[in-house]
Amino acid sequence: DQPRIDPKARLYCYPIMKGKYLVGGPINNGGIILNWAHDSLFGAEQEAAKLLDIDSYDMLSKIAATVPAGADGLIFHPYL
Repeated sequence: DQPRIDPKARLYCYPIMKGKYLVGGPINNGGIILNWAHDSLFGAEQEAAKLLDIDSYDMLSKIAATVPAGADGLIFHPYL
């Protein structure tokens, strides 16, 4: 019923209707990035998934699961 303001500006707070506010973090586009990677980088895997009659996102998840924790130092910033 009242805005929650983060004094360190780590979170946002938007009014969504009278007396209601949405509080969240600035990196909320993980699904958009997953769609981009799926559509831009995994064309061959999408075709293979069709032939195998499996979900291409499930295949993408299985491929991602083979990468070691920490991804050998790779850092991805989805907001760039």
